[in-house]
Amino acid sequence: MAATTVGWHAPEQREALEAETAAPTMDVFTHDGLLGASFGWSDKCGSARTITLWRDDAARMKFVFGTVHSKAVKNGLKHTRGWETTNWSETASEKPPTWDDVRRRLNDVRQ
Repeated sequence: MAATTVGWHAPEQREALEAETAAPTMDVFTHDGLLGASFGWSDKCGSARTITLWRDDAARMKFVFGTVHSKAVKNGLKHTRGWETTNWSETASEKPPTWDDVRRRLNDVRQ
């Protein structure tokens, strides 16, 4: 199971958003079923992105609805202009998804 998020923030909100996302960024690595994670920020477009890979959807949802992540979503959204997320199942792959792969996935669900 692969999941991705992207959020856009005003430049003056980056530090506040970083403060809210610090805890789940560390907490995700304590969850059984996590296979990998990557995080990125872009000052050019004012965005924060995530990619996570999970053994299965149950493991992903345990993190998503967990206390740490739920609190960050509740408190962090006020520091963003918008937020998107999507997830999909991978049956077989030789490599993890790239940032370009997840951008295409998000574009596909917008349509």
